[in-house]
Amino acid sequence: MTAPSPAPPPAAPRIATGPRGLPLIGVVRDVRKDVLGWLTRTAAEHGPVAQYRFGPGRAYLVTHPDGRKHVLQDHVKNYTKDHYSYAMVRRIVGDGLLTSQGETWLKQRRLAQPAFHRARISAMAGQEFWPEPERFDPDRFTPEKIAARPRYAYFPFLGGPRQCIGNNFALMEGTLILATLAQHHRPRMVAGYTPTPEPLITLRPSRALPVLITAR
Repeated sequence: MTAPSPAPPPAAPRIATGPRGLPLIGVVRDVRKDVLGWLTRTAAEHGPVAQYRFGPGRAYLVTHPDGRKHVLQDHVKNYTKDHYSYAMVRRIVGDGLLTSQGETWLKQRRLAQPAFHRARISAMAGQEFWPEPERFDPDRFTPEKIAARPRYAYFPFLGGPRQCIGNNFALMEGTLILATLAQHHRPRMVAGYTPTPEPLITLRPSRALPVLITAR
């Protein structure tokens, strides 16, 4: 009888690369100059996981849905809020849903959850997954296309245990507001104006949009 071949050694873990930045401040200057451009370039040049220095600390940019799921859902207990940035925010806003974790976070989430229940809301009346990502295409969000994408290819409200508690409320509120306004008014952007995106908590125009509103 022939002895079974030994199993191949496990592949060495990939060490994430990333932009070098400057001494002491890391990539702070580049990020402040063009946040969206920096994020796009870093993902394109360094792959699904990139590491970089932001001031005195080291951070990671995770852009692939599998990596996001690994952090936010499958191994969420390995990624805590024991970080100096959370400590600074905690001094200002207290130990709320944004900054707390563990039992404190779970208790506060359960207390707030009923306010965002679906029934109450109703009563209140990357290139791999996004071809041509800068083109406006509402059909990207048809039920069929949503089902064909990984869960974490688009997650504006985070995911896993840290998913935003008001996600359903925000989606329904936005739909109701747009449907109500669009029944009676037609918005049109002023000719010649090009909005500049500004990624803060959400991606939004850096300045107010000059729009003409006409009755339908």
